[in-house]
Amino acid sequence: MKYLKPVNFYKEIFKDILIKRDYSKPGRLLGLDVRDKYVSMAVSDWKNLTAVPLRALDRQENNLSPMAADLFQSLIPEHNLVGFVFGTNYGLADSSPVVSLYVIIFQDYRLFALRPHA
Repeated sequence: MKYLKPVNFYKEIFKDILIKRDYSKPGRLLGLDVRDKYVSMAVSDWKNLTAVPLRALDRQENNLSPMAADLFQSLIPEHNLVGFVFGTNYGLADSSPVVSLYVIIFQDYRLFALRPHA
């Protein structure tokens, strides 16, 4: 996985990944909001400006990993997903609104990630 500064990341996404020659089915992002008890999922619109909620997965279920893997496999072609955006709270125990945001883009067996500086 290669780290990209935010400006370079933005350029890379919109140059190679999200802007395609075939505008009939542009690449979209799957948003994951990771919480203590659940993981919410949303898919972006065709311009990748807004997102529509899909569903929530209960994190207490014992079979979450296989279920999530099957779900992702079906969502990728259905929504033409080209990457994930996911966030987690830094301190789940405190009430701080600080969120750690990550973006993972997959294309041609390469992963690009945007992560906050430590």
